[in-house]
Amino acid sequence: MDALEQIKKWRQELHQIPEPGLHEYKTSKYLKTELLKMGYQPITILKTGVLVYIDNGYDKTLAFRSDIDALKIKEETKCSFISQHDGYMHACGHDGHMAALLGFAKKLKDKPLSLNVNILLIFQPAEESPGGAKLLVEAGILNKYNVKAIFGMHLMPTIDEGKIACRAGPLMAQNGELDVTVIGKSAHAGLYHFGVDSIVIASSIIGQYQNIISRVVSPVESCVINIGEISGGTARNIVADKTVF
Repeated sequence: MDALEQIKKWRQELHQIPEPGLHEYKTSKYLKTELLKMGYQPITILKTGVLVYIDNGYDKTLAFRSDIDALKIKEETKCSFISQHDGYMHACGHDGHMAALLGFAKKLKDKPLSLNVNILLIFQPAEESPGGAKLLVEAGILNKYNVKAIFGMHLMPTIDEGKIACRAGPLMAQNGELDVTVIGKSAHAGLYHFGVDSIVIASSIIGQYQNIISRVVSPVESCVINIGEISGGTARNIVADKTVF
């Protein structure tokens, strides 16, 4: 099997076993099995994360990193390697990231690079939640191996095959999350004037949030506001006394 076919195989097999952050047990086992086949001695971190340390006898280390967790999404594709874990899917490319880093690990075995540094391969859990990078730093991994820089990538379907997009400075956004609870007053829908409709209020707030993009943020800056979840009300004919989004 050539290198490209092997990477495809890894990606498709990993795609079938998506798992949530810090519960990537099958994924971790799969990664360690493949790394052992290559002749490495993988190290377990944060219960489900995996490290490979290549000690070339130098003081400093360069790290190469992939995330390994999946999203809580039911896969409805009809691909031949569809998720076997109902309710979870590798919908953010982490299966591809892992396959690429395994490919790099294989290449390092087949044709070692002439670098005056040590190499650390990081298969990091919980990128989506609760924040595996922070846990990795707090565990002292970077200090232990004297990591001077970390290299990673993210698949981007809008970039043509064979090209890598890069620029000086920040490339991808940092997110901030919000949870809003609107408290109204319940009433029968036929007597709505006795109530305070939390759904109407929440809808108005969400609509107004988009004005932040068009009237507050500079037109030359990139910004996204997305409300991805909303819940309110108890029955069709009752004014909702609470809505959360």
